[in-house]
Amino acid sequence: MTTQTDTTDRITEAVDLRGSLDWLFGSRLSAEEQERIARERRVQELLPQDEEEAGVGSYDSRLARRLVVYLKPYQTKVIWSVIFMSISSILNVAGPTLIGWAIDDGIRAGSMQQLRLWTVVFLAAAIVEWITNRARISLMAYAGTRVVTDMRSELFRHLHKLSLNFHNNTSVGRLMSRLISDIGILQDFVTWSITGLARSSFILIGIIFAMLALNWQLALVTFA
Repeated sequence: MTTQTDTTDRITEAVDLRGSLDWLFGSRLSAEEQERIARERRVQELLPQDEEEAGVGSYDSRLARRLVVYLKPYQTKVIWSVIFMSISSILNVAGPTLIGWAIDDGIRAGSMQQLRLWTVVFLAAAIVEWITNRARISLMAYAGTRVVTDMRSELFRHLHKLSLNFHNNTSVGRLMSRLISDIGILQDFVTWSITGLARSSFILIGIIFAMLALNWQLALVTFA
């Protein structure tokens, strides 16, 4: 009876010791892996289980702000691109006005000197517009390429920090799609969509002001 009691006591002590060790090392391991688990959870949230959900979502201002953060190192080129875009938009709107002045002051007035003057001004404006537009495209293409390079490098380093279990449970094709295809779409957005939308807005505003300056009554009738 005493022997059985001693054996039971030893087993109880061993279980208590094992529980203490598990608690000690378990808490240490959880502290070390907490960041990795949270990181994998965030990645899983960004990778929907159904591929049909990949294109479904609403506008998220946080994602837009993160894109601005990636553009910040290249803000000088972005600013110059906006300046060139403004110049090319103004010259684009000024083209019809220059043609009108050439017709009124040159052809109708019978002045070849004025006609030659406005022709030269129109050609110079067209050349400057082409140069500024090309410069704008080149600068934004460079910025878009660098942003994509930075994103892919950061994602590549991030994937190396994830556990083997995550890579085992996640489709390689989905990861490659996020790393290549989706970021390629972001490059097109940065290079073409942002400046294209801004340039179209500048041109529209310029056309409205030009119409009001030439004949505000007729412009109001057109707007109505």
